[in-house]
Amino acid sequence: MPDKSHDIFNRIKPLIPLIAAFIFTLILLIFAICQYETNDDMTMIRLLSGKNGLGATPDAVFLSLPLGAILYKHYQLAGNVPWYGLFLYSSLISGCAVGLKIILGSTTATANRIICTIAFLGFYSHLVCQLNFAGVSLFLWLVAIAAISQSSLNHKNCHGEYLIYGLMLAVSFLIRPDILLVSLVFSAPAFATLPFSSTKRKLTALLVPLLMALAISTACNRAYRATPEYRTYAEFNKSRSDLLDLHSGEPTGKTVAAMASVDWNIYDYILAGDWWLHDGSLYNKESFVKFTGQNSSNFSKMVSTDTSTQAANRFKLPLTIIAICLLSSLFSNCQISRLKGREFYAVSGSAVITLGAVLLMSAIRFPPRVALPVSCYLVLLLVIASTIFTKRTSQIVPLRICIATACIIAVTGGTLFMLKDEYHKRFMAGQIKGFTDTTLRQVVNNTPSDTVMISANITGFSYNSEATHPLSEFRNSLPLLDFPGSWLIASPAYNSFLQKNGFGDRTRAVPRMINNDRVLFSYWQSPTENFELFSNNFLAHLNGRYSAEFPGKTFRIVPLFDNRGTSGNFGWIFFRVNAVAQ
Repeated sequence: MPDKSHDIFNRIKPLIPLIAAFIFTLILLIFAICQYETNDDMTMIRLLSGKNGLGATPDAVFLSLPLGAILYKHYQLAGNVPWYGLFLYSSLISGCAVGLKIILGSTTATANRIICTIAFLGFYSHLVCQLNFAGVSLFLWLVAIAAISQSSLNHKNCHGEYLIYGLMLAVSFLIRPDILLVSLVFSAPAFATLPFSSTKRKLTALLVPLLMALAISTACNRAYRATPEYRTYAEFNKSRSDLLDLHSGEPTGKTVAAMASVDWNIYDYILAGDWWLHDGSLYNKESFVKFTGQNSSNFSKMVSTDTSTQAANRFKLPLTIIAICLLSSLFSNCQISRLKGREFYAVSGSAVITLGAVLLMSAIRFPPRVALPVSCYLVLLLVIASTIFTKRTSQIVPLRICIATACIIAVTGGTLFMLKDEYHKRFMAGQIKGFTDTTLRQVVNNTPSDTVMISANITGFSYNSEATHPLSEFRNSLPLLDFPGSWLIASPAYNSFLQKNGFGDRTRAVPRMINNDRVLFSYWQSPTENFELFSNNFLAHLNGRYSAEFPGKTFRIVPLFDNRGTSGNFGWIFFRVNAVAQ
């Protein structure tokens, strides 16, 4: 009689990677401190759900319109369900399952599989704990590319698998269409290995989902984003992003000349990089483009000064150690056994291109949302590469044992160190979030319900809402009219918010916020953010730019709530700006 238990195990076996990925992610969601890496995700949730004063819209700007429309409909049906977070985590679990399948299905040595599993899950845990839509998109794409490469090298004829990989590529594109170029840069292994075992059915299963996503998204873009208003927003946001990427704290001689060309003073310049409320009469697309062009060199345009690049530096050392140790362990005392001639050169060339792309990205812009998916991808490629080589068992290998031991120490130690560092940061973020909620509750209980909250510095935007658990979203948030700011400046949502709340359009919005009891400015002070310095610059900016509209008066900051003295180096201050007689 056939063994029923063995038959049941064989049926469940293909689901083991998916079950393991689900359980591992669930453990992280329960016991780790999870949050969004940036407030971009929270802003898109506000757009899709219509929370905190914004009108609900299917156009979340960074997401593709088809995906935005689907999430928008779900929020309309059940607004308290965290659809956005659930979708991103479901995508992560799917990608993790495919990644584990690549590792567990490899024919490499058990020790190598264990090492790579630890490394892969270590980097994956960071993606779970600091969720970001761009990171999820790149992770899905790169895992699919690795899976395609492995299947092609193994000459698999399972068209269902290729359909799944095609769907992963399509979903990746729908999550973040603009990241397609970066994704293609890392796709060389798939292009190199597909010819080894490609058939029309495989290519059809792989490409049809992606091409359909591209076609539908393009059609929707033409229908919904072809308006002059949206094109103006896109141009403005690009020029503003260029300004922020190249913005430096200390002006040089070139900076002074660039300021003079757009009629900025030093206070205008300082606030341009720290102040979300850009009045269109001063901070417009033309001034941004002109200032950036005269204040930067070709080299500075190639190398980003974004602080997120510095944040990614902690990944470089352990990642480098992992790569060196694994490569040494896999390739020392080995002979090529499977690939010959053109196949070998194709795979080798794709490896060189991929490593070159990693080096290029690390020099230009390598924030965690890019570094983490790429780290997972490199681990999977090392697993695949190990199956191409056969060890010479006749040789004595004490060096290999030492290298493998060093690799285990590097992977586990580096991963645990990064997790400890991230856990501490997430713990502090959770503490700050609780402190912020308490403060905001006091503010809300003592101000009219139609008060518009405006953040005066980047760190405080959305009141540190990026510290919110991704599966909480806005369910526990206070009923605030939160000024949109950020990359929404000049967008249709931004303009509609201004008009709805009596500020007109963004061309001259700032004067309408002076002597306005409905407007409450906020500033988040931290060890690197000083309110006194900001207020001096802000008042000088207002007096220099808007004094003509308030003749015989000067601007004053009127604090309403200030709890900085009770919290050490950080705290909130809420204030109004009034024009008073001199």
